[in-house]
Amino acid sequence: MDLGKKLREERRRRMLTVQEISKVSGLSKNYIIQIEKGRANPSIGALKKITDALKTPLATLFEDPSVENHYNNSNCGKEVFCVKRGRRKMMKMPSSEVEYFLLSPDLNRKIEFLLTIAKPGVSSGNDFFSHDGEECGVVVKGKVEFTVGGKKFIMEEGDSIYFSSSLPHRWKNVGDVPVELVWAITPPSF
Repeated sequence: MDLGKKLREERRRRMLTVQEISKVSGLSKNYIIQIEKGRANPSIGALKKITDALKTPLATLFEDPSVENHYNNSNCGKEVFCVKRGRRKMMKMPSSEVEYFLLSPDLNRKIEFLLTIAKPGVSSGNDFFSHDGEECGVVVKGKVEFTVGGKKFIMEEGDSIYFSSSLPHRWKNVGDVPVELVWAITPPSF
């Protein structure tokens, strides 16, 4: 997957210049060019700033148009979508140790469900995220430190957290086992 190429194609499709993306995202023009050429490994936070400037969900960078949508099966019906474990969309940065699995069928709904898996010591990155909406997460396995709105919260298996997504937020696995988090985010923003 060539993230830089996808970003460049999306930017050109929207008839935007690197300068315009730089101005809106707060990232340098040179850095964006390096990302588009595949010479820089951006964090999820940097990619989120760019996709926000492009007004497109971050997950579109990880979509593979050659893969058919196999979410619905005959046991679910026309109004119900079933996402089988082996058919989840996985989103992972080449330089990241965090795996994101889309549990909802796509980002065209009113809510998004994500499963996040990260090894000990791994985090969502140094950048804080903030966006419109609300989110709720539950720790399925492990121990995680959330920083939301400048406050830190240590959460363990079975604990949940809810907050306005407009508050700057990030997380880090502070346990000694891989952490598994399930998120509900509305509106979809990943």
